[in-house]
Amino acid sequence: MSAIGGQRPLDIGRALDAAIAIYRRHFLAIVAAMAVAVVPLALLTLAPRPWGLAGTFLQTVVLGGVTPGVATLVIVDVRAGVEPTAATVWRRLGPILAGLVLTVALALVVAGLSFVLLIVPFLILIVWFQFVGQVVVIERHRFFSAMGRSRDLVQGSYWRVAGYAILAATITGVVSGVLAAAPGAAAAQFGLHLAATTAIADAIGIVSRVLVAPVQALLMALLYFDLRLRREGGDIARMLDALPVADGAAL
Repeated sequence: MSAIGGQRPLDIGRALDAAIAIYRRHFLAIVAAMAVAVVPLALLTLAPRPWGLAGTFLQTVVLGGVTPGVATLVIVDVRAGVEPTAATVWRRLGPILAGLVLTVALALVVAGLSFVLLIVPFLILIVWFQFVGQVVVIERHRFFSAMGRSRDLVQGSYWRVAGYAILAATITGVVSGVLAAAPGAAAAQFGLHLAATTAIADAIGIVSRVLVAPVQALLMALLYFDLRLRREGGDIARMLDALPVADGAAL
């Protein structure tokens, strides 16, 4: 895949073009794979307290692992010339899901503690840990090993990774914000009752997480592959060749 393996570093414009192209071409597979996790978790957040609070926490942690996991596996299939589907993505994501989610949760806890205790600046850790999910999925590192590996990948490219992360978060935030404003606009336009407006807002929140988050994850996964290729060359190709793809064949 040329977007991943070019001779010069993947600039942010080409990466965004590649992420959007992959998203559009494999829209149904990506959305369906995301919905498998998003919809049940979103419904759990609507439950009465304390289950609603538990659901919110689980949603944050689980989707923090599922979203980069789905995006990374879709890119692996694209590189192999294989058509990804929700079923084939989850066939590979399922067995590593627990380790993936727990590793993401650990990274969030460490970053949160740094914010409270001021041990290491919070913003440094957030950038260092950008590739924890991809590292778990592709390299099978977990917990502190995955966090350290992500940090190593970021070293020497901190501002580049930060720029990608800021752009990805901005795109996600703007689109999600526009969707979130829709219920209020509908209420003002059509005089909807509060209950109807709340139901619409909840539904749009679910749709937003399914539709918007994958673009951010695809962009960061492309950067992860680019950083590895830049540093390791053919080694990453051999590593990818060992991974299963959608049809069970080698890449």
